[in-house]
Amino acid sequence: MRFAIAAIASAVLLAACGGGGGSGDDATPAPAPQASVEVSGVAAKGVLAGGIVTAHAVRADGTISAEALATASAPTDASGRYTVRFVGVPAQPYVIKVTVPQGGATHRDEATGQTQSLPPGFAMRAVVVPATATITANVTPFSEMAAEAAEDAGITADSARQANHTIKSMLGITAAEDLTAVPVKSTADASSADEQRLAVMLTAVSQMALDAAAGCSGDAGARAQCVVETLANATTSTSSYALSGAAAGALGTALRTVLATPTLVGNVPPAVLAPAVAALECEGVACNAPAPAAALDADGAIGATKTLFTEIRSDVAALFGGADATQPGALNLEQNKFGAAMSGVQVPAQLLQTDLDVLMTGFDLYSDFKTGRSQSTYAYSGPGYCYVLKDSQGTLPTAAADANVLQCSAYMGTQFVNNVPVDTMHQFVIQPAVTGDTWTYTARAQKITYNPNATQPTVTQVGQVRNGTITATRNANGQTTDFAVGGEVPATFRSTGQVDADHSAWNIRGTRAIDAANPSLKSISAQGSIVSKNAGGDTLGTLQIKSATFDQIPVAIDGNGRKVAPSAARPATAGDLANASLDVQWTVTGAEFEGTFAATGSTWDKSGTKHIPTQLMLQGRLANIASGVKTDFFQGKLSVVAAGYEQQEAQKPVSETNFYTLNATLSAQVTAPNRPLLAVSFGTSLRSFEDAPKSATLAYRSFAGGTPRMAITVDATRDAQGVATVTLAETTKGISMSVREDAASADVMLRGATKIGVLDVDTGVMTFTDGSFVSAF
Repeated sequence: MRFAIAAIASAVLLAACGGGGGSGDDATPAPAPQASVEVSGVAAKGVLAGGIVTAHAVRADGTISAEALATASAPTDASGRYTVRFVGVPAQPYVIKVTVPQGGATHRDEATGQTQSLPPGFAMRAVVVPATATITANVTPFSEMAAEAAEDAGITADSARQANHTIKSMLGITAAEDLTAVPVKSTADASSADEQRLAVMLTAVSQMALDAAAGCSGDAGARAQCVVETLANATTSTSSYALSGAAAGALGTALRTVLATPTLVGNVPPAVLAPAVAALECEGVACNAPAPAAALDADGAIGATKTLFTEIRSDVAALFGGADATQPGALNLEQNKFGAAMSGVQVPAQLLQTDLDVLMTGFDLYSDFKTGRSQSTYAYSGPGYCYVLKDSQGTLPTAAADANVLQCSAYMGTQFVNNVPVDTMHQFVIQPAVTGDTWTYTARAQKITYNPNATQPTVTQVGQVRNGTITATRNANGQTTDFAVGGEVPATFRSTGQVDADHSAWNIRGTRAIDAANPSLKSISAQGSIVSKNAGGDTLGTLQIKSATFDQIPVAIDGNGRKVAPSAARPATAGDLANASLDVQWTVTGAEFEGTFAATGSTWDKSGTKHIPTQLMLQGRLANIASGVKTDFFQGKLSVVAAGYEQQEAQKPVSETNFYTLNATLSAQVTAPNRPLLAVSFGTSLRSFEDAPKSATLAYRSFAGGTPRMAITVDATRDAQGVATVTLAETTKGISMSVREDAASADVMLRGATKIGVLDVDTGVMTFTDGSFVSAF
C-alpha cells in the first residue's frame, strides 16, 4: 500500500567523495521521500492516564534510536488516548513508546476495577510501519511483546509485521489489520470477537499481577511492571507463540481464572478465547506462527481463496475421508486401528477410587470396633460400605472379641436394563490378620437387579472368586496410613453392565493422609499397576499408574443423614471425595494412551447441598503400535470449567436466573503417516438451562514441513431469535465471510472492505467477481 497523501519531497544532494567533478557514478542516491505521519491510539495496562508518548526512529542496523523523533503535545488523557505527529519515510518501521514520568501515572486495573499508580520508568512500546498518513497504534502489553520480539531480531518492516502478526495470532485475533489497530475495550463493552479477545487477554495480564505470578512481587504497580516486562522478555521469536520460562503457564492460568469468573469475563463468551488458550499451551510445531501474506489485490485474493478451499478439502479428505464415505482417510484408519486395539477393555482406573477407598474405610471400622473406640459395626464410604461381622454368614458381633470378619461392598455403577436398575458391585470378604499387618481377602463381582415386581432384589454372581492380600500400617488411632494391595480383583463392567475384563491383577502401594481436626477427612496417594485379563488369563491391557491422588473435602451431615456444606451451626464431621488426579499409561497389544486426568476445584452450590469438581482436564496422546514401534496420531488437551456454580441452587430447576456455565476448550494436534499435521483448537460455552450453546470457536492450522500453510478461525454465534451466524477468517491473507443460516448467500471479502465473490449457501459454490468459481465444501 502507499501513502494516501502526496509525499513531501526532500531532495538533498550530498557532495561527491574524493573531489573533482560530480559524475553519475559518484553521486549519492537521494533519500527516500518523507511525509507527515499522525499516530493516535490508546495506552492500556489497563487504560493508562498521564503517560508520556514519544516516537522513535529505527536505525539501519535495526536498533531503536534513544532520541525521541517527536513527543506528544500532552500526556495520555483519562481514557489513555494520545496523538503524536512526526515526519517519516513510508513503509519504514517506527517505535511508539509510552513512559510513566517521574511524577507518576495511573491505570485502571482490569482485574480489580481500581485505579492504581504505576511506577516511574514503566514503559510499553508498539512498532508501527506507516502505510497511510494517519494510523492507529494502541500500546498494550501485547504490542510490547511484539516490539521486544522484533527488537531481538533486529527491527525491519518485515520483522515488525511478523512479530505483530504472531502476537495477534497468539491472541486468536482474526482482523486483517495490525495488532495495534484492534480497539481496546472492557470485557463489558467489547462487541466484536477480536475486541472481546483483546479485552479478556488484557484482563488476564492484570490477573497475573494480582496473583503475583511469574515471580513478580511488591505493590500493585511494581507487580504490573514486572508482569509486562516478564511477558516481553519471554518472547522467543518473531514467528513463534512459545514463551520462555514460566510466562506462558502463568498467563494461561490467569486466562483460565478470568474465563471462570463471571465478574471478570463480563459479556464475553469464553469460547472465543479457545485459540489463545491453545496457543499458550503449544508445543513443538504447533508453536510456529503463520507469516502475514503480502498485500493482495482483488485478483490475487481470488486466486488465494481458490487455493485455500482446495487445500482445506484436500486436508479433510486425506485425514478424514471423502464426502461419499467410500474411502476412509488416513486418520480414520489410525482411529479404527486404535479402536480395534482398545475395544472390549475399559481402563480399570475406577478400581483405585472404589475398591481402595472402601477397603481403607473397612480397615478403620474394624480397628475402631476391636479397640473399643467405636461400637458401630457399619461404616459408609462414598463408593460403598463395610460391616464388621462375627462370621462369614453375616452374624453381627456383640462384643469386640467376637469380631472376626470384615465385609465390604464397592459400588461400580448402575445400568438400566429394560428400565430396571441393575447395580454392579465388588464384594470383599476380608480375614483380619491374627498377627502382623497382612490380611487376606476373597472378592467376587455381583449384579443386583431391583425388579419392582419382586420383594427382594436378585443377586447374580459374576465370574470366579478372586484372592489377594492387603498390608496396612496404622497410626496410634488405628487408622491406615500406608498400604499395599496385591493379588486379583473380580470383573470390571462397561457402562452397559456387560463384563469388560474377566478379572484384573493389581499391585498398588500408597499412603493416606488423615486430617487431625476431622479424622473422617482423608486423602489417598497411590502408584502401581493394574493388569486386565480375560477368563483364560491372557493380558488384555496394562494400566501403569505413575501417580494417583484422591482428596476429600469436609462435609457436615444434616438431619436426614445427607452430606451438606459445613457451617457454624453444623460443623464438619465427615469427608467426601472431591478432587482426583491420575497420571497413567494404558497399553494394549496394538495401541497406547498416555496422559493425565484431573478433577479439581470442588465447589458447593448456593444452597450448600451439592458439590462438584468445577474443573475437569484430560491431556495426553494416542498412539498405535506395530512391530514394537509407537506412532502418535493424536495429542491434545480437553478442559471443562463450570463457572458460577456457587451461584446456582442445585435443588431448584435450572432457569435464566438459576444456572451455571460450562466452558469447554480442546486443543489438539492430529496427523497420520505421510499426511499434514493439523493443529486444532475448539471452544464452546453452554449455560445449564440452554439446549444448545450460543457461541463456539474453531481455529485450524495445517503445516507442511513445520511451516503453517493456512490459519483459519471460525466463530459461530446464535442471536436472541436462535439464528446462527458463522464467520470464517483466514488470518494471513485477510479473506473472510460471514454466513447467516437464514441467508441464501454470503459475500466473500478481502480485508473486510473489498468484495471478491459470493458464496451460495445451499450449493456451497463460491462465485468470484471475475466469473470463476470453486466449491467451498
